[in-house]
Amino acid sequence: MTNKETPSAATAMQDDSAPTLHRCLLAQRWRTLRALARANDLPFDSNWSKQQAAAALHSRLVNPTRVKKAVESLSAEARAALRGLLERGGQMDQTEFVHRFGPLRPYRPWRGDAPHAPWHAPISPTEELFYRGLIYPLNLGTTERPVPAIVLPSDLSPLLSQIFPPSPVSPLPRHPIVSPSPIPLLVHLFAFLSLLNREDFRPVHGRWLPPTALRRLAPLLTPCASEAEQARSELQVPYLAFLHYLAERAGWVAPVGGLLKPTHEAVLWMKRPPADRIRLLWDRWIEKGPENAALWRRYRLPLSTEDDPPARFRQMLDALSARPLSTPIDLTALLQELYEQDPALFRPQAPYRAWAALDEEARRAYRRRMESDLSALLTGPLAWFGATRLDDDRFVLTPLGAALLGRDEGTWPIGPPPICLHAHPVPTEEGGERTFLLEAQPAASPSDDRPLFTDPVRFALEGILPPDPGHPGRYRLTRSRLLHALQRGYTVEGIINYLEAAAGPLPPLWVGTLYRWAEDFGGVALRQVVVMETRDPALMQELTKQRRIRETLLESLSSRVVRVDGSRLDALIRRLHRRGIVPRLDLPGRMSLPGDAVSGEDRVLVATALCLYAHLADTLGLPARPVHAVVRAWSESLTLPQRDAVERQVNEVLGRLRRGSPDGVTPVLPVPTGPLIRRLEAAIAAGKTVEIEYYTAGRDHVTRRRVDPLRLEWRGEVAYLIAYCHLRGDQRVFRVDRIQRLLDGGG
Repeated sequence: MTNKETPSAATAMQDDSAPTLHRCLLAQRWRTLRALARANDLPFDSNWSKQQAAAALHSRLVNPTRVKKAVESLSAEARAALRGLLERGGQMDQTEFVHRFGPLRPYRPWRGDAPHAPWHAPISPTEELFYRGLIYPLNLGTTERPVPAIVLPSDLSPLLSQIFPPSPVSPLPRHPIVSPSPIPLLVHLFAFLSLLNREDFRPVHGRWLPPTALRRLAPLLTPCASEAEQARSELQVPYLAFLHYLAERAGWVAPVGGLLKPTHEAVLWMKRPPADRIRLLWDRWIEKGPENAALWRRYRLPLSTEDDPPARFRQMLDALSARPLSTPIDLTALLQELYEQDPALFRPQAPYRAWAALDEEARRAYRRRMESDLSALLTGPLAWFGATRLDDDRFVLTPLGAALLGRDEGTWPIGPPPICLHAHPVPTEEGGERTFLLEAQPAASPSDDRPLFTDPVRFALEGILPPDPGHPGRYRLTRSRLLHALQRGYTVEGIINYLEAAAGPLPPLWVGTLYRWAEDFGGVALRQVVVMETRDPALMQELTKQRRIRETLLESLSSRVVRVDGSRLDALIRRLHRRGIVPRLDLPGRMSLPGDAVSGEDRVLVATALCLYAHLADTLGLPARPVHAVVRAWSESLTLPQRDAVERQVNEVLGRLRRGSPDGVTPVLPVPTGPLIRRLEAAIAAGKTVEIEYYTAGRDHVTRRRVDPLRLEWRGEVAYLIAYCHLRGDQRVFRVDRIQRLLDGGG
């Protein structure tokens, strides 16, 4: 026996030629060659040397008919292992192969604890394939530096390739076919981001949407409207949780000053074509790595109980990619097809020995759980993505699904035809309130000179106006909605800029009405102690007569000021809203800001940058603007001298921008207000009447008025003068940066 084991095995292992069947046989022990012959019912002479045995086995094992019969006798798991090895070029690291497909026990028939004929009851697909003479362990390195591998002999590969044709998956085409079909997922993800941009929500536990946000989203998400309306947590609404997962995974939402807000990357994503948008989302979803796996579990997506959910998902996609396009199949039959394609998909990701250690009942339970998770993926997230659909309870792989899997016959979506936003010139009366209507319409022709209503423009507009849930593409501008936008830090000029960026020049009636509505803002202001202040004593009397308002108030401080119960502040704001009153909130920000680690100089720089960003966003109609609550909180964290420093720096930068404007461009940035404020403060202290030359943007002309200055107020970073106007015979509010000249007014 010793001479039969001597062999030139080491020589064969060091040979640099391709691993042929003969080479693989020479690398095995003599007794193993005899076992291979017995396992395949081949003649074997005990007097043969190893070289003679290898030559005799080679001539029989390479026979095409024998190879075909051997493959037909394999279990589903062994066939999947053989297919995987063939797709890897016929070689795989031995440790990896054993991890996936189980061990190969050494053949030691003389030992009492070893089976005499292991090929009758192989313990793994690896052992089954080996004793069928299809795969072999082989050292691809040297004796000193071994590289153990499992190989498929090169002279068997052509025969097996005929039995296992290559997968139909092909590389992503350079110019894929496109389809005009809309993708609801993109529409709903836009609605999700738009709502977060328009309203302030403090996330629960730093991540989750509060119930208020779920109710706001419900009318916008048709697939889960009723679920979202009644849910207390977004995890109870799988579709909404999936949208939030995609947004967080792509980096499009993040906490900003304690509020959940879209990021600038979300706006950049909206500028991409629809095919790029969906492909980017897909790539983020299937990306490998512990970060994605952790997020997958946090949002409780299907397969979240697996060790590596994204890796398991990609494994499922590999098996699914062989499905014929648009061919319906029953879901149960599809799961069986996936099992036959890759049985490893239905067992744990742990090493094969963990699966082998389970009893039959535990194996059946695990497979049932995997079938449930895979069914949830196929009918849930994959269907929401548009990659699959159910036709009469039969599963179909869609053209978009084929494109996402990289197949040539797949189709990608294209954008909708160009649309413009039309501003109806005449307002309507709806519910007793004057309403201006904006409506999306197809562009009349390629030469239509109206601005295109693109998604970034729409995103900016919806920061001011919510869409009409009953009529997509329609927006209603009312007095209350304008006042709500002012409460969130917008200016009238900024709102007009956003509207004109979306719909083109506004009718004169619009502009004049918007300025008149804006004059009502600040008629009621809430300030710390907390107190409620009205401009008009009669309005205060009217409010305090109402029981629901009065129960939130404490003692009266004057005819125009009453103290508010701080614990009832939110109730007071809601009750004022129900009466059509939108108060200005001069209240300190409640969000957490960096502590003493940030120097006073750095605080001034941050506040200056935020104020400038807000100015420019409103002036230029940028899709993304700083969160008003953040701007206010940073400003209120400064001392009075620091606020003066911010004002000086903002005015200086705006002045430089104005002076650097090209000739013929009308400057629209506010003028510096510092000198005017000092003179107005002196006039207020002296009780003097003054004359002002005031520019009215709504009518684009300058008027001279005699006014009695009463006080100055700051709304965000903008200063306003409250004064008695002799021309109107009533109190009026003037933006200080619109006052072009200030003169003594005599008596």
